[in-house]
Amino acid sequence: MIAGFAALRSAILVALLALACAAGPASAQDMGGDALGAKAKLTPLAQQDAGNLRGPLAWVAHEAKLDVAVTHSHERGFIYAADGPTTFSVGGDTFTLREGQAGWVGEDATHTHSGGGSFWEIRLAAPGTGAPEGMEDAERVFESETLQGLPEGQAALKLVLVEVPTGGQTSVHTHPGPEFIYVTRGDIDYQNAIIGTREMGVGDSATLPADTAVQKRNPEGDTAAFLTFFVVDPSKPLAPDATFGQMPDDMPETGAGGLSGPVSTGAVSVLILVGLLLTGGLLRVRAGGV
Repeated sequence: MIAGFAALRSAILVALLALACAAGPASAQDMGGDALGAKAKLTPLAQQDAGNLRGPLAWVAHEAKLDVAVTHSHERGFIYAADGPTTFSVGGDTFTLREGQAGWVGEDATHTHSGGGSFWEIRLAAPGTGAPEGMEDAERVFESETLQGLPEGQAALKLVLVEVPTGGQTSVHTHPGPEFIYVTRGDIDYQNAIIGTREMGVGDSATLPADTAVQKRNPEGDTAAFLTFFVVDPSKPLAPDATFGQMPDDMPETGAGGLSGPVSTGAVSVLILVGLLLTGGLLRVRAGGV
């Protein structure tokens, strides 16, 4: 009887894993797309659970193209293939990212970059943090302002590509944690409840405190695209509707393992819950991935 149950449990877990891998790209609704608007296309690139975070923290990115492999560890964050494919290994697994794809690396997880095209090492780190060990010559791509309104409990890190076609816009919305955006293509009109409206082009960035109303618009020109970095409370909706009369509670004084990437967050939550019930709460934790 016990052996039969164990076999049944193993079969169900295998089926659940297959379902997770086949879930496909997360829908716009999974990532808060209803609030972002029908003409804003969202592509989830990577995500990871971060536990409880302590500030001050900022998003810090450096770009490198390596002639030799580099092995190091550092703060948790993302690896983004900026120009051509790039390969990295972590936790015994090797991943190759095509241009425009991203993976994640956990806190202090030892990993190896083994060459390819140029990539961005993007870390959630103390403001002013320099280039990672072994990449001292890497060029800084961006550093966000200090993030305001970090979740008080469990936090999730999400990296999402947002594309807005000509004449498109997101609706007005907020996020349950700070948002940072970096424009990679085209121009947008960026409006939030603190600064009003500003024009942004390639290479421009903006940092938004938690619970602050925001909207991005593309009134003319080609399709615009920007990378969005979230540090949010995973128990709350990612992008609820809002109005520009909505301000954050606290105005700023100044301006390792898991499943991530293109998998539906709603489906993953259900799968994890069922898996916990079947395994008695035991999950294998890895150091990073895609």
